[in-house]
Amino acid sequence: MTSSLLQLALQDPLMNDIINHKIKWCDIPFTSEEEKAYQDWIQQPEQVQLQLNIQRELKKLSSNTVQTIIARNLPRNITVYELQSLFETFGPIEHIIIPYHLNPLSPYYGTMKGYAFIKFIYPEDALDITFSQNSEPSHLILSHKIVTLELAKYDK
Repeated sequence: MTSSLLQLALQDPLMNDIINHKIKWCDIPFTSEEEKAYQDWIQQPEQVQLQLNIQRELKKLSSNTVQTIIARNLPRNITVYELQSLFETFGPIEHIIIPYHLNPLSPYYGTMKGYAFIKFIYPEDALDITFSQNSEPSHLILSHKIVTLELAKYDK
């Protein structure tokens, strides 16, 4: 679990005791008033988001799913910031790599190779964006180019 999520979870006294192994889930006796108060508290939007984030983090830790997609046929002038703003609508991004031609003898020296690796924080975001409902690779149109989105074979 990331430290910021852990800090948020530790703010809840019950989660604090569970995380610090002071109590187990099965050791918690609730009165009906406590149960109602807890249910009211847990329904608050920030608590719902916290629970979702914790569940996603736990799922991420328990799986070996690839989190990286490859965007192919990108416009040659696209920047990391443009890719970030485009893809962060699908989920939080860990980092983006745009490979460049580094051979000084090549006529393409210093230009991007036309593809990028986008690593999402959560594997399900990478899966959701790369496959449409009929299990075919997804596509985007950028600067009149058809950009193909594929799940990477391994994380970059």
